[in-house]
Amino acid sequence: MKRLIALIVLLLFALPALAEPMSAFDYTDNLLDDGSPIYYFEDLSLRLPVDWRGKVMALQDESDVSFYQIGSYEKYQAEGLNGGLLFSLGACVNDSFTELPSYQFLGFSERSCMNYFLMLPTDVQAYPDPDLMAEYQALFDGIDFIVKNAEIYPPLDAAETDPGFAPVRLSDFCDYDADALEGATLTANYIDCEEGILPVTLDAAESERIRALAMHASVTNKANDFDVSGDITVYTFTNAAGETLASISLYDGLLVWTDGMYRLDEPA
Repeated sequence: MKRLIALIVLLLFALPALAEPMSAFDYTDNLLDDGSPIYYFEDLSLRLPVDWRGKVMALQDESDVSFYQIGSYEKYQAEGLNGGLLFSLGACVNDSFTELPSYQFLGFSERSCMNYFLMLPTDVQAYPDPDLMAEYQALFDGIDFIVKNAEIYPPLDAAETDPGFAPVRLSDFCDYDADALEGATLTANYIDCEEGILPVTLDAAESERIRALAMHASVTNKANDFDVSGDITVYTFTNAAGETLASISLYDGLLVWTDGMYRLDEPA
């Protein structure tokens, strides 16, 4: 199975060959009318049970956010250890999260083309104190509530997309001469996270579609900020001398660029 790219992970769940997203899990938090804590992320919101209030904290670094039982976390920290983890929030562009030892699926975001899920610990995380162990178990039992009440935001309408982004021709965005691609040689390679670079055989129809896309498509808006370096197809155009004229990387119809993925308006 293809390996996970752009997975938001806690260090306890490190997987090989992963690329980190760019601040995709910044959040704001608030309290609902019934006192339930709620966390708002880029693509979704997580509502916590009301009895988690004051007992749980969220910790975020550059690429992940995890929720801990405060009592166990503080006890372990005093001993120079980590513990008290309840779950970590994760996202990936394919279904490789199903290889995790313990997880709960939340849903798919059409905004960012990402699958969201909770990663659950597989070892004992509660501090060995009877009261803290009982509280941890009660908190952990509330994770099903979080899964049922998670809200994946709907796709952005055209009016909601980044107003500061003006559509631009793909050739201008990637800085190549579109007219030079008319008679250029087109090759394709698929970058697999496990097997490396794999040549792709293009039939006449697919070659025509990709050539038309490269020559006439427009970049309409940014889809997300995720840094994807695998599970993508790279299309390369070369001239008679073997010189590269243009190279386009696509993942599921999105243009893969240095600062994230972009939506394309393909020619009819």
